[in-house]
Amino acid sequence: SNAFYSKKVRAWLAGDDTLEPKLEKALRHQYLFAQAWFKHHGITHLTLYRGVKYLIPPDVNIGGDVNLQTHEISSWTIDPGVSAGFGDQAAVATIPVEQIFMCPITAPTLGGDASPPPFRENEFVVMGGKEKNIPSKVAFRMPSY
Repeated sequence: SNAFYSKKVRAWLAGDDTLEPKLEKALRHQYLFAQAWFKHHGITHLTLYRGVKYLIPPDVNIGGDVNLQTHEISSWTIDPGVSAGFGDQAAVATIPVEQIFMCPITAPTLGGDASPPPFRENEFVVMGGKEKNIPSKVAFRMPSY
């Protein structure tokens, strides 16, 4: 099931478990392919956004620093408009590409645009590491009605 797969992959990324050798090899190749692509294009960092609910303390102003808590892997986007669809506030961070586990082919930076709107999320899967947080800034908050 997807839940089992997700749990096993997250544990593997956190260094807490092992995967089937074929799956581990496929995931490692996926990561290495992304890293080779970034290196070939001279990209060292990406500015990414993450829409969230309740994770940013209310006393932190827009532009203020926040240590955004994440899972071992988390979904980020290059499009601030997309991040608005995933929460009432968003964080922005400059992420070193070594922390980017995967970027789907639909991301325009990879030259693909295979998914029709509204499915195109320009998504990047970011590893949070053992600390499970990513230094960020508050990008925006949606107005309360």
